[in-house]
Amino acid sequence: MKYISIGQFSKRTDLSIRALRLYDAEQLLQPSRVDPITGYRYYTGDQLGAGHLIRQLRSCEMPLEQVKAVLRDPTQAKTELHNHKAFLEQRLLDHQQMLDNLNVLILERTDRFEVKLKVAAAQPIVFIRRTLDWPTRHESGAIGRAIASLQNTVRAEDHAGEPFLTYGCDKKTMNEILICGPVKSHYQPEGEINVLELPAAELAYTIHYGSYTTLQATLERLLRWVLEQGFVIVGDARETFLRHPSNSSLVEEYQTELAIPVQRPA
Repeated sequence: MKYISIGQFSKRTDLSIRALRLYDAEQLLQPSRVDPITGYRYYTGDQLGAGHLIRQLRSCEMPLEQVKAVLRDPTQAKTELHNHKAFLEQRLLDHQQMLDNLNVLILERTDRFEVKLKVAAAQPIVFIRRTLDWPTRHESGAIGRAIASLQNTVRAEDHAGEPFLTYGCDKKTMNEILICGPVKSHYQPEGEINVLELPAAELAYTIHYGSYTTLQATLERLLRWVLEQGFVIVGDARETFLRHPSNSSLVEEYQTELAIPVQRPA
């Protein structure tokens, strides 16, 4: 049997000698032979595959215990790979949220973030109810399909403005979303399409520019402003699509009005 020195094995697997010694101590990848006098470690060609797999898994930051499970139990390997994939996907979402928050903080240092107040009259609407994960709700296409369904139901002459969403202002209710279309007259409910009249309200609002991925951070900034001014929140947030994919081809041109119904402090 031809043995490979630890140095050559390190070069051929792109695993450092220090890492190989650790994997030996952890009984993850043990040398095929150890010289009893010198203590030199030697491997065989059959171990190269395991070495390459360990390098790939560790490059994905998989913990050693999970790497052991992948190597030792082929029946468990797929489960461990899927579990780590789900972990990395969640971490990616967490880091994207961090980036979004930083982007909003950067925008706050410019003149683009401005809160104003206005009075919105009572408005009849048609709507479709959806439960969608708030941070990724625009990525599924569900909102666009619901808006198209509303627009196909309402006669062209009865449209009364841009489509919008309403949802709760806290994380427990944000996922319960009404996809709305303002109308000039009342409609009868049909299938999943319902009708109601939004009451008149004073709104604190701001305009969000660009990608929908940073909307949550902008909404949180608006919420902070409302609370800092001593206003009382008296209704669901409203997200109105002023410039959106159907009337603008460039993401950086998107404009979305974020509004919160408020009551002035006594």
